[in-house]
Amino acid sequence: MDINKDIESLEAKAFILKKQKEQERAMIEVLPVRFERNMDAFRRYIPTIYKEFNSYKPKREFDFFCNDNGIPNLLWRDDPRPFYGQDPYLDCKQQIERILNRGSSIQTLNFSIEDNPLEFIHLDFMNEMMHKQSAASESLSPITSVGSEIPLMFMYGVGLGYQISYLYEKCRPSLLFIIEPDMDLFYASLFTFDWFVLLDYINEENLKIHIFLGQNKDDIIQDITVASAKYGSYLSSASVGFWHYKSNDILELIKKTKQEFFFLVSGWGFFDDNIIAMSHTIANVKRNIPFLVKDQKIDKQWEDVPLFIVGNGPSLDAAINLLKEYQEYALILSCGSALSALHRAGIKPDIHVQVERTKVVPDSHRILNDSAYLKDILFLSVDVIHPDCAEQFNRIGLAFKGFEPGVSFLDKHARITAQRDILRSANPLVGNTGLATACRLGFKNIYLVGIDNGYKSDSHHHSKLSFYFDSKGKSKEKLSTQIAKKSRHLVPGNFGGEVETTNMMIHSRTVMERLIDSYKDTHFYNCSDGAKINGAKPTSCEHVKLNRFAFDKSKVLENIITEVYKPMNIDLKALTESLRFDLFYDFIDRFILEWNKKFLTKKDIISCMSITYDYLNTIAICGYEYIYRCLIGSINYSFSVILSFLYKFDESDDLYISVNEIIDSMRKYFSAMKVKYAGTLDSIDRKEHGLFD
Repeated sequence: MDINKDIESLEAKAFILKKQKEQERAMIEVLPVRFERNMDAFRRYIPTIYKEFNSYKPKREFDFFCNDNGIPNLLWRDDPRPFYGQDPYLDCKQQIERILNRGSSIQTLNFSIEDNPLEFIHLDFMNEMMHKQSAASESLSPITSVGSEIPLMFMYGVGLGYQISYLYEKCRPSLLFIIEPDMDLFYASLFTFDWFVLLDYINEENLKIHIFLGQNKDDIIQDITVASAKYGSYLSSASVGFWHYKSNDILELIKKTKQEFFFLVSGWGFFDDNIIAMSHTIANVKRNIPFLVKDQKIDKQWEDVPLFIVGNGPSLDAAINLLKEYQEYALILSCGSALSALHRAGIKPDIHVQVERTKVVPDSHRILNDSAYLKDILFLSVDVIHPDCAEQFNRIGLAFKGFEPGVSFLDKHARITAQRDILRSANPLVGNTGLATACRLGFKNIYLVGIDNGYKSDSHHHSKLSFYFDSKGKSKEKLSTQIAKKSRHLVPGNFGGEVETTNMMIHSRTVMERLIDSYKDTHFYNCSDGAKINGAKPTSCEHVKLNRFAFDKSKVLENIITEVYKPMNIDLKALTESLRFDLFYDFIDRFILEWNKKFLTKKDIISCMSITYDYLNTIAICGYEYIYRCLIGSINYSFSVILSFLYKFDESDDLYISVNEIIDSMRKYFSAMKVKYAGTLDSIDRKEHGLFD
């Protein structure tokens, strides 16, 4: 035994323990000072976080400790394992290096060249940009590392925050989303990480950060979508995501975000579509069609009347007998193409709803070749609907559709618009419009029929009684080509098992579930053999038992169209002189000037995008939101094509030559918008689509 070595070892351990104690004493002094400085910074930059944590009490108790390196670590009192290892800084540094050194860390969008039968300038120029991208891709090298400029980063879990310092040392996320489900951990980070330094830096560099705290998996994608729209949805086209620490909550959030990421990068609309919408809104207002009155609902004597909402899902075929049996004792509301199935089955709905703005809608009514059948159906829709629909029905009522240019234009120039309502949750599919209409009118007993949001067979994607199929039940090729493509998801079925579905149908179901959840005093029954809809009780057609109480349907419908919807009597001549062509042209001229240069770095491109986006937001804030609505979708798509291309390949001279060529196509696209906007009042959709030939 070497006594001297043992003594030296004991002395070394004693020295380490002494040093550790000194470090812990210093740590105890520093932590509350850092907390106060952080809270002051949040008070200035993100007041909601300041209010949440100013007097916060953790639900799960913890202690700070440190090793001889003096770096604060965390120990939960109910768990003997420390949050980090021996060196928290090293752990965090290595994590960031691993992420940034892999090209596969960055996720980009894939766009494709699309047919353009309706001759939209949006598709013309998007296709031109995609052709240029495709031609250049063959000679470029796939990206091998993330690089120093990142459009969007998702960080799941903040821990004690140390990794954030290393992140900003190595790169500059234009927008950082921090998603921390554990409020106690974020509270702990206020003592350990210099948030005040980070927030000052982000402010000085004109970067963006959004911190999501306490989110659950059911709300996360909606919250992210709202935040993305605030900062620029186009940033989602090139993003990096990682988890800082593992937990069940973190993994659930990541899984949900991946499943529903399409929410962030779809539904943006585009210029031609918005110009058509504006033209349709103005034409419909010119006819003095009644609009949905704010806070007005059906008379209480009718609210318990059963209402069937009929979609054109494949399970409608098995529900026809149910509808025939109770037609006298319930109201029937048909959605979109379900009208053609009901017509063939000999059932006339009491109410019919539509949501799409194109000429396909009135044409889908014309092909029934039965104008008498349509005339006394109450037609309820939204302001962007094709004006020809007003000639097909004797009674028509409209509501404003959110996030469209028409409502913001009228709201600015016609005071009575404030007394009319937006039909919320009317997107993305016409089944959503039907459910939103029924709920908003005030009906309390709602039965969903043919609202499948999916299908069990590619060959049976809609009711076989509808115009998607011929009289022999054979699918019509023109109408079914896109629909019959293999779905990418399986979801739980309403009566067990699974059904195939698409991104759009998942979106539709999600919107329905949120709407249903907001109407606590309404009974919802899902009689459709499709996707399960949370909040709607699965009820097979055989188990639907209604009271056979006859009522005067005409009085209910009269109450709706005379009391719930009322004309606005707007002076359109004075209104249309307020379209502010000059302001629109000024934005386009500035846009073209700002982008009329050669770009050599990612930073310059992202910065130019930010300048454009901020200027467009300023126009909206100043009261011209309708101009913002006309342009924002095309900006998101154009910028997304550029960013997704820019982050697919390693930086090189050839890459920037190709990017500048794509930007040139974008400039030409926006220049062409000036001519199109000049014809806003004459942009009713008259294109022949050929779908019913």
